[in-house]
Amino acid sequence: QSLEILAGTLPKQQEEGLHPPLLVLLDDNACPEFAVLPEQHVLPLNTDEEIAEIRQLGYSLGVEATQSVCIIPFREGVARLDLKTGTVLFNSFVCEQCIRECKRESRICIVGLDKGWSGDRIGSRALLTMAKLNALVRKDLPRDVESQISCASRCSNFLPRDGSRRFDPWERRTLLEEAGVRVRDGRLPVSAYNMLKSKLHRGDARSGQWEECG
Repeated sequence: QSLEILAGTLPKQQEEGLHPPLLVLLDDNACPEFAVLPEQHVLPLNTDEEIAEIRQLGYSLGVEATQSVCIIPFREGVARLDLKTGTVLFNSFVCEQCIRECKRESRICIVGLDKGWSGDRIGSRALLTMAKLNALVRKDLPRDVESQISCASRCSNFLPRDGSRRFDPWERRTLLEEAGVRVRDGRLPVSAYNMLKSKLHRGDARSGQWEECG
C-alpha cells in the first residue's frame, strides 16, 4: 500500500519539476532485528566479577576506587559512580565553603542509547557503567549531562564561611578562562587556546603562550 501511495505522488512531483525520491530496497534479512531496550532499573545488578572489571577500568584511567564506588574529580566537585548500580551522584565543592549544615548530593542521569555487546559475558548494566566511567573521566559528556553537573554545582542558599563572596557559585568564567579549563581537560588543543588568546589580547606584550598562563 505504501508503494501504491508513493507511485501516485511521483507523476505530480515530476509535473512540478521536483526530483523524484531515491528508493533503496533491502532484504529483510539485511535489516537488524528490532528489539525493545530494557529499562535500566529492570536490568540485573552488576555481579562481583563485573564490579572487579569496572574497578580495574577505573584504575587504568587513573581513578580512585573503593569497594563500592569510583571517585571522579571535577572542577566543580566530585562525582561518585556506584559500582553495583551504575548510579552517579555528584557532590559540589560549594558545600565545603558554606556555613550551612546541609550537604547537597545530586543524582546525574546518564542514559545509554543501546545495550552494547561484549564477548566477555559482561551484562548490559556493567557495560553502561563502564561507558559512564570512561565518559566521566575523559569529560566527554553530552550537553545535557554537563548541564546537570553545572546545576548540581550551584546553590542559591550558599553562605560563605568568612562572610565574603570569595567562592561564588554563580560566578561566570571569561571566555579565555573557559578555554583554559578545556585545555586542562584535554577538550581543546593548546594551539586553539593560543590563537584565541592572541586575538583577545592582540597588541598586548603579555599575551604569552599557554605555559605562561597555565
